[in-house]
Amino acid sequence: MALLLEEGALSQHQVEILTDGLAKVGVGQEMVRILQSVPGIDYVRALTILAEVGDVKRFANRMKFAAYCGLVPKTRDSREKIGVHAQLRHGNPRLKWAFSVAVRALLKTKRGRFVVQFRRLEKRLGRAKALMALAHRLAFTVYGLWKTGHLYEAGSPSLYEGKRTQLAQRAAKRTHVA
Repeated sequence: MALLLEEGALSQHQVEILTDGLAKVGVGQEMVRILQSVPGIDYVRALTILAEVGDVKRFANRMKFAAYCGLVPKTRDSREKIGVHAQLRHGNPRLKWAFSVAVRALLKTKRGRFVVQFRRLEKRLGRAKALMALAHRLAFTVYGLWKTGHLYEAGSPSLYEGKRTQLAQRAAKRTHVA
């Protein structure tokens, strides 16, 4: 039991070191600042999105970006036969995870445009489909901000400043490797 506790403490320490390292990487990047302005996206998710997407200019439009993120249901239509929108494995799983976690984080704020959209979608589609639909819309927003280079204006300024302060504090933190 003592060995398992020691192993857990070591794992926690390694996670903190890696998270602090990510903060140091992200603190000076303009795209991290822009992505952090979106509700639900912190610096870890922003860096995940940046690393997985690379250059957003390679996508012709927001639909292709959302499809690459794995947030568009795949259809199998052929002439008169319409296939069921199955949850098939397609798209980038890490981006799908990042946007799914971002949606859950922004729903915890219980305010804003995305939360209102989620409540409407949830009544009509159910919770699971509403979460994916909101992640899809969040990907549209990220794509637009990324292409234009603007901050998300509809968000809470205090929430954004809190995220930026947390990033700066993590980046300034000295990590001691044991």
